[in-house]
Amino acid sequence: MSGNGDDALVTFAMMAQGKMEPAEVERKWRVLLEYFERDTLAMVIKISFQNTFEPIFIPA
Repeated sequence: MSGNGDDALVTFAMMAQGKMEPAEVERKWRVLLEYFERDTLAMVIKISFQNTFEPIFIPA
């Protein structure tokens, strides 16, 4: 998975349809969770700038 929404969608669909071996599902699930975390953070930052034009503090 290269870290984009299209890849995440395809990966999740394959998992949901049972088209992956359990070991692969476990590995891909961890990758998906990392992607979702970055994607969600990006949306929070985007909405913050859109609504306030001020940066928000994101703890490391």
